[in-house]
Amino acid sequence: MGARRQLVARSPSGDHRAPTYQLSIQPCTPREIKSGYLAIPPICKRSISHLKCLQKGSGRVLPRSLQLIFQEGNDVKLYYSPGACSMASHVILHEIGKPFEIEKVNTKTKVMDSGRDYWAINPKGAVPALELGDGEILTEGPAILQYIADSNGATELAPPAGTLARARVHEMLSFVGSELHKAFSPLFQPGKSDAEKEAAREAVGKKFGWLETCLSDGRAYLTGSAFTVADAYAFVVASWANFTGISLAAWPNLKAYVERIAARPSVQATLKAEGLA
Repeated sequence: MGARRQLVARSPSGDHRAPTYQLSIQPCTPREIKSGYLAIPPICKRSISHLKCLQKGSGRVLPRSLQLIFQEGNDVKLYYSPGACSMASHVILHEIGKPFEIEKVNTKTKVMDSGRDYWAINPKGAVPALELGDGEILTEGPAILQYIADSNGATELAPPAGTLARARVHEMLSFVGSELHKAFSPLFQPGKSDAEKEAAREAVGKKFGWLETCLSDGRAYLTGSAFTVADAYAFVVASWANFTGISLAAWPNLKAYVERIAARPSVQATLKAEGLA
């Protein structure tokens, strides 16, 4: 029997919203098929059915030689809302560079693009949520960011646990989540008075001032010379200034920092995928 070979079926144009499938191909005749990998054009679920694969877990003998065993892939799936804090996880998935899926969530109605009820995915109702290959659901942005980096051995994005470098990244994640993100909240809440919104802008400005001081020593990113998961989160939240009447001109180091991260290919890919570029 020849060596089993695998191919991965991708969706057209790299559309991560469509599922990814893996096909194991093995010979069904005495003639062996030489080992190696098959290269095929990107295809989606409908196209796979044209290969006469049956439902998951079953197979069919094709004319002359091959049996295709259909097995859903193990890629993760990110539930997101365009421009929300979930964008940070989206950016880090692009930084990793492995296949993943995304599905948009309407955070007001809690209905996903597929029509499904998002409460069934995340009972807390917030984005992001990350669905793993085994069906497990992980929630809370800082946890997701660190999991993505750790599970892929991306020690530049998240230094090894137990090191001071990792503690510094965690320190920044905590600041962005509990201080900066929180300060922006009133600006997105309907019914807030002009005075309440102005007070919120002043609170955001104080948090921006602290980040400005951190960046004043010439460092490229929050914890030093390397881009980390904390920078992805800080970039997304700081970018909300553009939609809330806050100019970054008062914080030139922070402004340059945001512009520097915005130019990263991972960020550009995320903005495009979320319909923001």
